[in-house]
Amino acid sequence: MAFSSEEKLSHSVNIDVGRIHYNRWVFVGGRDTDIALLYRRTPVRSALKYDGKAMFVGAGGPMGRMHVQHAIETANPPGMIVCSDVSDDRLKDLDDSYSSEAREKGIEWLCINPTKKEVYDKAMEQFKMNGFDDIIMLAPIPSVISDAARWLAPKGVMNIFAGVARGTTALLDLNDAIFKEIRIIGHSASSIEDMITMLNKVETGHLSTNRSVAAVGSLEAVKDGLQSLMDATYPGKVVIFSK
Repeated sequence: MAFSSEEKLSHSVNIDVGRIHYNRWVFVGGRDTDIALLYRRTPVRSALKYDGKAMFVGAGGPMGRMHVQHAIETANPPGMIVCSDVSDDRLKDLDDSYSSEAREKGIEWLCINPTKKEVYDKAMEQFKMNGFDDIIMLAPIPSVISDAARWLAPKGVMNIFAGVARGTTALLDLNDAIFKEIRIIGHSASSIEDMITMLNKVETGHLSTNRSVAAVGSLEAVKDGLQSLMDATYPGKVVIFSK
């Protein structure tokens, strides 16, 4: 969907962010009245901007860790990675796992907890002027999605990757789509093509999915595994093997 306007909208709008995720809706905008030009002028990126600033919201969970790892291991990584999570334990584990590797590749690295308001606000001060080129949403919470969107840089992309149910709305300032030309996209990464792409990355040694595994069990451990997911016991994936 493209939004065109020469004047700023008076208020934010409730957008169905669940359909951005599951139906792959894309929101673009600009001042031109030529709608086709709005779609063409600023291409929608699916890859993180090379040498840009990327923020991962909800980075400490299993899904977040995979996104962060992929960002570090990709051939054209961002120049800065900011990881936010409400769990200090998960942030520490994430930092222990990936910070050294990121810095060795010349990537600036920062982990912050938004519940520690004073520390968080001070750390985020540096991004108020220019914002982030990419924001990956890994927390399916409408208020968090709304807050994160305001940190996008001009022509930045927000990927609502977390599984937000269809019909779930979040307040978004569409002026940013029109006057800053940000792009709001969604992706579930669950298509057959996605799986083939990831399998190829694993087989060619470009991505180690084993690094995202935190616990392994047999069929007898299924109940415990499900409980650990509900309790957020492990920072990574739980894998169940059967013969």
